[in-house]
Amino acid sequence: MRKSYFLLLLLSAVFSACNFKRQEADIVLYNATVYTIDDQESVEQAIAIKDGKIVAVGKDRDILNNFRYSESIDCKKQFIYPGFIDAHCHFQGYAQMLDQVDLVGCKSYDELVSRVVEFAKQHPNKKVIQGRGWDHTDWPGKEWPNKSKLDELLPDVAVVLFRIDGHSLLVNQKAFDLAGVTPSTRIEGGIIEVKDGALTGVVKENANDVFTALAPAYSYPEELALYKKAEKNLIEMGLTALVDAGLSLKSITRLDSIYREADLQIFLNAMASDLPENFSYFAANKAINQDRFAVHGFKFYLDGSLGSRSACLKKDYHDNPGNKGVLTLTVSDFEEKLKRVKAMGFQAHTHAIGDSANRVALQSYAAALGGVNDLRWRIEHAQVVDSTDFMWFKNYSIIPSVQPTHATSDSKWAEDRLGQPRIRYAYAYKYLVEQLGIIALGTDFPVESPDPLATFVASVARKNMQLLPEGGFYPEQGLDRMQTLKGMTIWAALSVKWEDKLGSIEKGKYANLVVLDKDILKASEADLVKTKVAQTWVAGRLVYKR
Repeated sequence: MRKSYFLLLLLSAVFSACNFKRQEADIVLYNATVYTIDDQESVEQAIAIKDGKIVAVGKDRDILNNFRYSESIDCKKQFIYPGFIDAHCHFQGYAQMLDQVDLVGCKSYDELVSRVVEFAKQHPNKKVIQGRGWDHTDWPGKEWPNKSKLDELLPDVAVVLFRIDGHSLLVNQKAFDLAGVTPSTRIEGGIIEVKDGALTGVVKENANDVFTALAPAYSYPEELALYKKAEKNLIEMGLTALVDAGLSLKSITRLDSIYREADLQIFLNAMASDLPENFSYFAANKAINQDRFAVHGFKFYLDGSLGSRSACLKKDYHDNPGNKGVLTLTVSDFEEKLKRVKAMGFQAHTHAIGDSANRVALQSYAAALGGVNDLRWRIEHAQVVDSTDFMWFKNYSIIPSVQPTHATSDSKWAEDRLGQPRIRYAYAYKYLVEQLGIIALGTDFPVESPDPLATFVASVARKNMQLLPEGGFYPEQGLDRMQTLKGMTIWAALSVKWEDKLGSIEKGKYANLVVLDKDILKASEADLVKTKVAQTWVAGRLVYKR
C-alpha cells in the first residue's frame, strides 16, 4: 500500500515537471477516511487546505495530482471528522474552575471538607475560596450538606462551593456575613435554606448571585492565562468550537479584546446573559461577529435542575411531595424580553429543565415567533417535555440543544425524581430530533466532562464511558451514530448560524478537523470508549498531535 502512495507522489512530481497547471495549497492530508458530513454524507480520502480553509476534498489521486502544496501528511488510514463543536458549555466557568478547588468525585461530605481545607492551605492568601463539583447523591445517605464543619475549620475565609449542576451552592457563615444574608433574607426566584431558624449553608438558583459576586475579579493577564490553559485541554479532546451559555458584559468585552489580539484559537460563540447591561449594550451596538468570536444571542434561565429539585415541574416531584420546583422568571417578564430579543435580531436560548418550564418556554417562543421561521431560537436542555408539547419544536422551528451525558449521569436518580410515566419523556432525544430533524449536542461542561467522545457514547448507547448502566438508560431514546455526529458538528454549527464556516469538511469552510484512531461510525461500544484523538486542526493549523 505504501508503494502505491509513493507512486502517486512520483506522478505528482512528473506532472509538475511537465508544467501541468495545478491549484495551490498549503497542506494536503491524504490516505485517510474523511467523513465530510456534507449534504450527501460523502466519504473521501484527502483534503487540500490553503490559508486556513478547505479548498478541495476528494480521492487521494485527484488531490495529490491536482494541487501544488508545501506539505503533505500521510494520515495512515486514520479517520477524519469535522472538528467537534460543543453546542452548550461554560468556557469561562471551566477556565476559572482551574483556579478553584475541584470537588468532582467527592464520595462524602467529609471528603469535600478535606479537599477545601487542603486547598486553603495551598492558597493562604485567598479570602474567598470557590469550588465546584460536589454531588450529594453520590454520598452515603444522599443527604444535603450543612455548613457546620466549614464554619468550624474555616471561620475567617468565605467558602462558596457549587454543586455539580451549578444550581445549588454550599456556603459557610463567613460568606453569609460578607453577603449580608440572614435567615430572614428573601431573594425572588432563589432559595435560602433555613432549618430550625438557622441557615443550613445551602442556597439555590437566583440566590447564588450574591455569593458568586464575593470573589475578586481576575485581571486581564490572569484570566487570559486560564483561558489558554482551558483551550489547550479542550483542543486535546478534539474540540475546535464552543458555544458558551451565558456571559456578563465584562466577560464579553474582555473576550472580544482577546480574540481581536488573536490570543485564543478555538472558535467561540457566546450567549449574552439576561442582564440589564447586556440589553443596554447590544441595543446600542451591533452583534459581535468576528471570525472566531461571536455574540448574537441572549441566554435566559426559566428554572433550576432536577438534581437540586429546583427544575419546575407540572406536578410534584415523585420523591419530594409538595415540591414542584421553581420558575426563576415571571412569564410576563420572559415574554417581554423575548420581544426585545426578536426586535434586535438576536437568537433566544432558554434553559428549561422541567416540563412546566419547557411548556412556558415553548408557548412564549411560539407567541413571539408566530410560526415557521429561520431565527434559530433554542431550548437549552429540554430535559423533561410533556408528551403533548413536542410538536411546538416543529411548528415554530425551535431547535433543541441537549447534553447526552446528563442522561447517563442522572440515570441513577432521575426516575426517582420523576416517576412513571414522566421519565419516558425525559432526555427524549429521539422524540426531539424527530420534530425538526435537527438537534444540537453539547456537554454543559464543567457540569459534565468536556470530552466529546463521552457525548458520542452517551448519545448512541445511553451509557457512560464505563459502559454503564447495563443495557443503557432508556436506550430507545438514543440517537443513531450519524445523527450524533451531525449534532456535534454541522447541526451544532447551524444552531448558532455558523454553518457557512464550520461543521462539515467542504470547500470554503475553515479546516477545523479532528483525526481519530478509530471509526466511531462503525466501532463496537468497547472500541468507542478506547478511541483516541490523534490530531486536532483549527483553521488549517495542526494544534495538537498525540
